[in-house]
Amino acid sequence: MRLVAKIAGSIFFIFWMLASLILFFDYWQVLTSWLGAILGSIVAFLASPGVFLFPFVYWLVQGAFPVFYFELLAVCAGSALISGLFFSIGVD
Repeated sequence: MRLVAKIAGSIFFIFWMLASLILFFDYWQVLTSWLGAILGSIVAFLASPGVFLFPFVYWLVQGAFPVFYFELLAVCAGSALISGLFFSIGVD
């Protein structure tokens, strides 16, 4: 059972990391299109906590609700939670 829990935890951890990377690159792409390549990249890397405020700013600026962004955020949170639960089961 512990081996299955570790494998399942690892799979959900990979989902979490992939969704986080896609989320960050989406954030980075929008900032570089708004602020230019250099300034947008600097802001994206230095203001990463802005990822949580970003959807609301995007909604105000673009006038469109970023559904894909929130879907990815939900996948990140859900995968992290499930991964943590499986890893806690697999602990000796």
